[in-house]
Amino acid sequence: MKTYYFLFLLFLLFSCKEENVVETELPIPQSSLVELQYKTGSGNSSNEDTNLLGYGYDAIGFCDTISARAKVLDLTGSSNNIAIDNPNTAFPLLISGGSFANFSEKVNNVNIINSSPLALNSQIKSLFKLAFNSDSINPNDAFAYYAYTCIYSHFGLFVISNELKTTSSFDNDVSSLTPKELISKYGTHVLTDVFLGSKIEVLYRCVGDAESAEQGIYKRMNQFFGGTAGIITINQASGHIAKDEQLIYNTIGSKLKMCGLINATDNNPDNIHKNLYSAFGDNIEVQFMQIGKDGLLPLYEVIKDSSKKQEIKDYIEKYMSTTTIYQ
Repeated sequence: MKTYYFLFLLFLLFSCKEENVVETELPIPQSSLVELQYKTGSGNSSNEDTNLLGYGYDAIGFCDTISARAKVLDLTGSSNNIAIDNPNTAFPLLISGGSFANFSEKVNNVNIINSSPLALNSQIKSLFKLAFNSDSINPNDAFAYYAYTCIYSHFGLFVISNELKTTSSFDNDVSSLTPKELISKYGTHVLTDVFLGSKIEVLYRCVGDAESAEQGIYKRMNQFFGGTAGIITINQASGHIAKDEQLIYNTIGSKLKMCGLINATDNNPDNIHKNLYSAFGDNIEVQFMQIGKDGLLPLYEVIKDSSKKQEIKDYIEKYMSTTTIYQ
């Protein structure tokens, strides 16, 4: 009997202790910033009157001079087919999607982005890979992309591909180099419509839906960068809550190179501020940073030998599919 009574007291004792347990929430980690080392290397900025028109371009990398390659086209005598102008214009862009597939679908819509979808997609994926050192994107993450672009010069080439004249160096290399060597030297495409200027861009990812991403980038842009220039933010109050937020920011065409990753939380976010817009004004250093909607001509299109053309086409398609980031 004493044994049963003792066990009963133990049961009551532990029951009371369990009822008095108070669950404590873990503290929210502070927002943090990691500076990123933007890729540098042997690109091509050209010093010709026609800039990078007719040069090769590696379409799986950053939309920047670092992805420009050796000259492919001989533009001698093509002045009547070249358009050069100075738009001196600036415009914002904001795209969001509830999944990476939905986001990419909008990036591929030329009516939304008004530039080469392939080039912008590669720029976004390259930023992601730079920040996370990974070729894998969670297809269920939500994304938003904001850019403010200043265009100062435009160079366009308007010629049918089979009428284009290639350089003697390129012709010799087509005959003597392996597909791998040829793509390494000339890239995957030829530039036929290029824009020079400067740009700031922010890629935002979170766990949530499309509206979470859009509201999230508005909120964090205001906190970390001073707002979304050119875009009026409305309906900020929303039941769509973004979680696990990260922002990758980058500047192109500026003396002030800024590139980094912010892990965003509601714990002390005001301690981080990057003045991205200081990349403009006196700090502008105009460079190639955008490609027209149809400004990328596949390299194999300018190869005249049919068997070699097919060989290079097959290699480029395999190269593009195995090197880009998968969803």
